[in-house]
Amino acid sequence: AAWEESPPFRVPVSEPERVVGAPSEATIRAAADSLRRNGFVVLDPPEISARGEKNAADGLVRFETLRLAEISTDLYLSRLTDRARCLGIDPETDIFRFSEICARARGGRRFDVTAERRAGTLFGPESADDASAMRVPPPKGPEEARASALRAATSWHAIREELEPWITPVLRRSGLMDADRGESEDENEDATNDEDATKRSASAGVATATGCVVSLPGAPAQHFHADGRARGIANAFVPLVDVPSDMGPTRFRRGSHAWDHDDPYPDRRARRLADTAEEAAPPLARGSVLLYDYRVMHAGGANVSAAPRPLAYVMRSRAGLEDTWNFPENSIWDDEETEGAGEV
Repeated sequence: AAWEESPPFRVPVSEPERVVGAPSEATIRAAADSLRRNGFVVLDPPEISARGEKNAADGLVRFETLRLAEISTDLYLSRLTDRARCLGIDPETDIFRFSEICARARGGRRFDVTAERRAGTLFGPESADDASAMRVPPPKGPEEARASALRAATSWHAIREELEPWITPVLRRSGLMDADRGESEDENEDATNDEDATKRSASAGVATATGCVVSLPGAPAQHFHADGRARGIANAFVPLVDVPSDMGPTRFRRGSHAWDHDDPYPDRRARRLADTAEEAAPPLARGSVLLYDYRVMHAGGANVSAAPRPLAYVMRSRAGLEDTWNFPENSIWDDEETEGAGEV
């Protein structure tokens, strides 16, 4: 469908929904429709009270959970960047990729850090039991580094537990994790006319990683890119702080998850879609949820503020599918392993 006909990508959550801790049927339907057709959706917590005052209540994830994650992420990132410097890497200018931290653009001042990964992808046979599948990788490095990794992973796990009641029904309704579902169904289906939508998928995928993307002050805007090309992976961002426009909220091209990213010779229609795609960079409230299809074209904005922009994330994948693009297996703490430096 043309972007003019696309559904709203912001879905407001009501105060009763926030109190209960789960979305209503109408919210699930609207969010799944946006994820399926736009490639992303923002679930906005109620911010304004009935008297017109800013609501001091929690977001969709409790503020105390976010505060602890912000503290532990900052300490963990500090440990990792200190280690990078010991390896002769300048964290603010160099490209480097390790299993715990990646900086994917020269001078990017943007770090993707993780400590909790799905056991099936790195440490043994894949388990269908999502509750037991995630764990912290075997610890490496000095004791204080292992402790900071555990604290960070624990804090992201807490976010994951509070996040799942909001994203699980949306992913199920969207059908994104259905292995036998076609691309045209994703793009063209009208969820409002589907009375059996709640039964569409028995799966919301399995969690495959948690972590945090941190953009430092002065981080430049990214180029548009997709995190992957395979259908069946989604990422959920939870901002640990308010993300106004000057912090560089992520910019999306609506509907771009349905493009053929592997086609070296796009036809006229494909080129027109790419040239005319509407872009949106929604500012985010602390404790809101941004859920997006891994295939959608997006770019982190420039952080021209004076503060870091930390976005915790939970990755979910269809059973048997995993992200092989974004993190290598070599650890930053491997004594003789420095090949992560300088990679593109």
